[in-house]
Amino acid sequence: FLDNPAGPVINFIASNNNTVSYSTITSNGVGALTVQVLTSSSNTITQSYIYSPASVGLLFNGSQNNTVSYSTITSNAVDAIAIFNSSTFNTISNSIVSSNGQYGVYMQSNANQNTVTGNTVNSNSSMGMFLLNSAHLTITGNTVNSNGGDGIRVNNGSGCVVTGNTANSNVYGIYLVTTSSYNTISNNTTNSNSTDGIYLDVRSNNNIVSNNTAN
Repeated sequence: FLDNPAGPVINFIASNNNTVSYSTITSNGVGALTVQVLTSSSNTITQSYIYSPASVGLLFNGSQNNTVSYSTITSNAVDAIAIFNSSTFNTISNSIVSSNGQYGVYMQSNANQNTVTGNTVNSNSSMGMFLLNSAHLTITGNTVNSNGGDGIRVNNGSGCVVTGNTANSNVYGIYLVTTSSYNTISNNTTNSNSTDGIYLDVRSNNNIVSNNTAN
C-alpha cells in the first residue's frame, strides 16, 4: 500500500524500464494526482489499484511506450487516465476505468498512436473516452457504458480505428466532431444512448462507418 498526502505517490521523471505491480496507490492531498509519468518510457503498471480522491489517477505527460494492464483506476476526483503532450505508443489494456469524477480516458495535444483495448470504462461523470487533437489511435474491444456524457468522443482526430466496442446508455455512443476525418468506426454496438448511437458532425469527412449495431 502506497500513500502520499502531499503529492504524487509514484513520480516517474525521465525514468525508464520500471515495473509497478500488485500495488494499492492512493493520494489524499489537495489537487495531488496519484501516478505521474513525465518524459519517461517503457514503464509497466500492472495488477494495481489507483485512486485519487483529489485529482487525476494516472497522468502520462510527454511519455512513450508505457503500459497499464489488469489494473483498477476508479473513484478519482477528475480523470482516471490522462495522456497529454505528445505521449505516444502507450497501451491501456484489460483494466477497470470506472466511476471517476470526469473522464475515464482523456487524450489530448498530439497524444498519437496510443492503444486502449479490452477495458471496462463505465459510469464516469462525463465522457467515457475523450480523444482530443490526437491521431492514429486504436480503440478496440472496450465496454463503455452508462457514462454521464458520450461513450467515445473523437474531437479533431484523424486516422483513428474505433472497432469492436460496446458503447451503450451514454448521451452519444460514439461521436465524431470538429473535423474528425479519415477514421474507421466498425463492428461496434451502440444501443440505448439518449441522443444517437453514432453521430458524425458536419465537419467530419472521409470516415468509414461499417458493420455497427445502433438501436
